[in-house]
Amino acid sequence: MYQKDGNINSADYNRNPTVGCGPYVFDKWESGSYVHFVANKNYWGAKPKISELTIRFVPDDASQIAALKAGDGLLGTFFSYSDIPDLQKAGIQVISVKSGL
Repeated sequence: MYQKDGNINSADYNRNPTVGCGPYVFDKWESGSYVHFVANKNYWGAKPKISELTIRFVPDDASQIAALKAGDGLLGTFFSYSDIPDLQKAGIQVISVKSGL
């Protein structure tokens, strides 16, 4: 379909995002490692209370849980139910969100 652009992992439109109409704008991306956003100085609404956000990509559940326990992360997703008691014992607040599906 978009053969001239390669695949979704190598297409320029996906590797160099330019969307920036929200409270944060894309700053940099290290493939497979992290993506970094900074506060959008042109945002029309209230200024964000946090000046920058870094989202680190963690390759597997065990690494994600270890990072949370060590204090190297503030947010994790899609834990196994069996990991929840151990996370809570480590002082990590676990919030369950149910979809309407």
